Amino acid sequence: MISRSIVAALMLLAAATMNAQPMRTADHEGTLFSLFFNDGNKTQFGLFSGIQFFKEGDRYQWSLIGDEEERRYDIADFVAPIKPLTTPAPELTSQTVIDQTLEITQPTANYSWIAELMSDNVIDVTAPHLPYHPGERQIESSEQAEAWNAMDDYLFRFEKAPQAPYQNDSPAKVWREYYASIAQANRVLQSVTFFEQQADNASIETLKAARAEALLQRAYLHFVLVNLFAQSYQGNEANETNTGIPYMEEVVEEVGQEVPALSVGQVYAKIQRDLEEALGALESLEGVTSKYRFTPQAAHAFAARFYLYTRQWQKVVEHANAVLGTTQEQLRSVMVNYAALSDLQYASDFTAAWQSEENATNLMLNDTYSSLGRLLMSSRYAFAGLAARKAFMFFSTPLYPRYLVNTMGYLSGKLFSMGNLSRLFPMEIGETFELVDEEANTGYSHHIMRRFETQELLLERAEAYLMSGNLPAAKQDLMDWWNLQYDSFTEEDKSNYPMNYMTEDIFDSYFAKDRSDFTPTDWSFTANISPDYVIPTEAWPVMNCLEMFRRYETVGSGLRFFDLKRWGMEYSHFVGPENTEIKLAWNDARRAVQVPWDALYGIPDLQLNTNSLTLEPDEEGVFWVLAGSDDYSFACSNEEVALVDTEYIPFTVKALKPGTATVTVTDNKTGQEQKIDVTVGYHDLVLENVRIQLAQKDTITIVSGSYDYAVESSNEEVVTASVTVIEGTPILHKPTAACNTYQLMLLAQQEGQATVTVKDNKSGQTVEVNVEVSKSETVTVGDVTFTMMKVDGGNLQCDQNVWMDHDFAIGQTEVTQRLWQTVMGENPSSMAGDWLPVNNVSWDDCQAFIAKLNELTGRTFSLPTKAEWLFAARGGTISEGYNFAGSNRLDNVAWYKGNSGGTVHVVATLAPNELGIYDMQGNVMEFCQDVNTSGMCVSIGGAYSVDNSNSRTRYFNWTYSAQIATDHANAGFGLRLVLR
Repeated sequence: MISRSIVAALMLLAAATMNAQPMRTADHEGTLFSLFFNDGNKTQFGLFSGIQFFKEGDRYQWSLIGDEEERRYDIADFVAPIKPLTTPAPELTSQTVIDQTLEITQPTANYSWIAELMSDNVIDVTAPHLPYHPGERQIESSEQAEAWNAMDDYLFRFEKAPQAPYQNDSPAKVWREYYASIAQANRVLQSVTFFEQQADNASIETLKAARAEALLQRAYLHFVLVNLFAQSYQGNEANETNTGIPYMEEVVEEVGQEVPALSVGQVYAKIQRDLEEALGALESLEGVTSKYRFTPQAAHAFAARFYLYTRQWQKVVEHANAVLGTTQEQLRSVMVNYAALSDLQYASDFTAAWQSEENATNLMLNDTYSSLGRLLMSSRYAFAGLAARKAFMFFSTPLYPRYLVNTMGYLSGKLFSMGNLSRLFPMEIGETFELVDEEANTGYSHHIMRRFETQELLLERAEAYLMSGNLPAAKQDLMDWWNLQYDSFTEEDKSNYPMNYMTEDIFDSYFAKDRSDFTPTDWSFTANISPDYVIPTEAWPVMNCLEMFRRYETVGSGLRFFDLKRWGMEYSHFVGPENTEIKLAWNDARRAVQVPWDALYGIPDLQLNTNSLTLEPDEEGVFWVLAGSDDYSFACSNEEVALVDTEYIPFTVKALKPGTATVTVTDNKTGQEQKIDVTVGYHDLVLENVRIQLAQKDTITIVSGSYDYAVESSNEEVVTASVTVIEGTPILHKPTAACNTYQLMLLAQQEGQATVTVKDNKSGQTVEVNVEVSKSETVTVGDVTFTMMKVDGGNLQCDQNVWMDHDFAIGQTEVTQRLWQTVMGENPSSMAGDWLPVNNVSWDDCQAFIAKLNELTGRTFSLPTKAEWLFAARGGTISEGYNFAGSNRLDNVAWYKGNSGGTVHVVATLAPNELGIYDMQGNVMEFCQDVNTSGMCVSIGGAYSVDNSNSRTRYFNWTYSAQIATDHANAGFGLRLVLR
């Protein structure tokens, strides 16, 4: 109800003017009045440029000047008098508008990629690195990969990044958008202050929640900025000398050089002031339920993190308890439930589950425009190698003794392995895609950041317990972090993926060991950050566990970078094939991401990352504006040769046809110009080898050209030639054809010489390849000659693909008795005959024979390795995939019990295999060079005395080989030579 005096005053005011309806209380421009009116539920406030009165019958009504809907209100709806404003009018003109503004104060920029690039979680995959999986062969390798953005190369090297204020996942974007969101929070705070001055007590109560939420948002955004763009919180002296960031308490959209930066200590002091004022009104936030806003639980989580970074340990525990509770059952209710994830199959399902408001672990979410997932999946910098092994807990521990990896990662989607098995990707950071143009399939990548979540909060509480001297409580939190997760497995998953619950015995025995392969063992370095920041020696094992769990829990969020800074941990990045080390000391100035240049110096001189581009037709060249005003125009001197596309960053130059052009970039604010010389043409035709000797077939890679070739052989009776294309993985900005591998395929027909001419159909260039086909070599010892068949290395494609990485020559037949007699002066064979294979010999006998043969010939003969024998027996690179060495019928190619009559036979009397080699199976089993650790040698190929009743018995199966003592001789054993 309203007072009779107010109603009377209003009626008198209306009556005095009703003859000139409608009557206006203010006709002069710019005058604003405040008005409270009753909507039936609560008192609201609005700002209006005046009201007008009407008489409807015998009742008086009023309306707002400028109300497009021309709504009219009864005079009794007034609950407060109209009064002129005594303070400047705020931008937000009602409680409803304030609430709408709070919903959009979250920034859409994402700092996670920047922080991950600066941390030790990612590696440069072009640098030599070991595989992330310790079960793989530990051989260093490197990938060919490009950075997604030029900016990434700078950040990974801890250098000043290019200006990219409109590029997602860039420092300038974060700086700009975070301060824009801070400006929104300040708008809310200014409006709330104004309303408090104008309203009655009942109205003030409705504004408390808005003030608390805006203060929390302002404090949190500054907290991220100071941790990203400044040094860590350290001791008092360092905090006052280390430069921080501007702390904005006024509505300023773009924060540049005209706004002075405070010290790190001053920034933290203002954050704490805002945070604690908001915490004092926390009960007012009970009505906020959206996890995209500051609920009371999110406020407690932020407070815990802030107090952890500022080392106020008891307050960390207090605010963590408000969310996690103080009992194990309370904690269990907010931990991840793996049973709910057990039926998920697709990456998108895991992403949706992790980023959902329904997920009890999520305390606050932030929808951002970001390509974080794509960046880590397909760019040069990734969760790979030893960094991934450490971050994702890939090593043997008593917690999962049967495995080398934390199985919870697989069941949760946190350990999604990429197709090439070289990098990992957690589904927590998967993207959602906003489709804008369905026909063009274009839109925006979104990543929902998990600002605060319960499992990370539990680890914060454990750290606070540890640092305050309560090691039992810290250990209990860490054991609960592991045990409650494992306990939530379904019974089926527990059976399929058995792991151990963490006990104190496991904790003490494992984390007290020297595990320097994944975590520090000496935590004395924290004292560098502050003399009073000391982790007691007895707490080091607990800190080892905490560090390991925190790295795993926060991977992909960027918080690892903040941990490295606040702990003072030193680490290195290794760059490029040269493996150049860049080390970051605890106090290195590069631990602070460079503040965007325009915020430091105003508009810098226009600077591009390149002044020349050499492209092929259909290729796109990219360029960045490293510095400038962010307002540019572009022109190309010859648009028949190239076109400039400036819709997206980085900017691209599309090559059209051979020629030259100049792209001019103009800074519209300063008038400065930079030019890029563009040359478009095909690369010269180059082959990796122009002289080749082959026996069966070989390939030569075409190193460069136009990707359109013709080929001709001067003598197809000697060699035939063709060009094969191996489709490759698409490469950003490259024409599709450029991603493929082009090979000249040469197939030998008969011995001789020929010239193969490769022609580039677009440029007209030709390259000649001189080919010599030599299928065999004859060797003479005394009056005996024998033939060695040449075998080209390469890929054997059959039921088990094998790669032979070298060429060799193998005997066309087994060693004959005549050759053995000539070399050794005796014949040990059980059945005599010059052209029968020598038999009744041991592996040791064969070694003595070969040693003497090498002495006589000056060559290097040996027994074949098992791999060489199989490669040659199956036909090498021209294999037809037969069941036996040259045929699908054993009788055609091998003497065995069913056709031998119980005796050896003259060599080369049955059909050869694809390479022209005889008796690779049957007649005599053949020794291989291989000897195992027990001193047993290998013989292979089956013998004349062996049955084959089921046509593929084990003796003639490719996978069978006998293990024999090296001094054991038998009538079924012989040998074949290899010449390397």
